Amino acid sequence: MLLLEGGRVRCPTSGLDAALDVLVDDDAGVVVAVASGLGADPRAAGARRLDVSGCFIRDEGAAALAAALGAPGAACTQLETLIVATNSLRGAGAAALLGLLASRRSLTSLSLRDNLLKDEGCVAIQRVVVEAGGSFGGLRSLDLSHNGISPQGARMLEEVGGGLGSKLV
Repeated sequence: MLLLEGGRVRCPTSGLDAALDVLVDDDAGVVVAVASGLGADPRAAGARRLDVSGCFIRDEGAAALAAALGAPGAACTQLETLIVATNSLRGAGAAALLGLLASRRSLTSLSLRDNLLKDEGCVAIQRVVVEAGGSFGGLRSLDLSHNGISPQGARMLEEVGGGLGSKLV
């Protein structure tokens, strides 16, 4: 498990504890540093879980994280779980992270709980699923709880839920 805590990346299982050479206020820069900087440390290559909960990276940071993790030679090649909870994400951030799933077949669980997706996020998710041909490889769990999604938004997600091949929470 990799954690972003107060400008440091921690991986308790490997002993990795690296300082980030970025300003914490530069949210997009923080997640790019986490995603790309970890590639330089061989202990991070086998990380199966990345948790950036509560870092308030917003849509810009989510797009930067998705781009960094989806780039050729990106870190965390065996990543199975990505937790981006409590980050003030809206539709664009959710769409960026779901777009990452097309290139990250190892990713089986994505948590976007406690963000600001609302129905706007449901529309963005539906669009990404349709553009991807209705499939996201190995994704089995997508946590969208506590996002202010209305019954209408939930119906939109149910329509594409089969295409996600996952368990919607």
